[in-house]
Amino acid sequence: MVMTEVAVCGDIDPDTAPSLAASLADAIIGGGDDLLLDCSELTFIDTTGIRVLVAAEEILASEGRRMVMVNVPSASRRVFEFLSLTRLLEAITTAR
Repeated sequence: MVMTEVAVCGDIDPDTAPSLAASLADAIIGGGDDLLLDCSELTFIDTTGIRVLVAAEEILASEGRRMVMVNVPSASRRVFEFLSLTRLLEAITTAR
């Protein structure tokens, strides 16, 4: 199985979400079977960023592929848990 890695860095908000969406689209189109998101440098994510990740995960799932998030900081992990989106955290490792 081939995994394409994308680093998710800094604050993901309305200003930066389009850039993340473009990076994920490139990785989905040109990548391998699955997508690995390294969130070790993620400092903040709001609902705009969550929507980008959910959309990417839905595209991958429709193709029989998956998205795995690793090194998700605990504060961001709590946001996913609060929104009942723990399916996105199936292979999570806490960095902080």
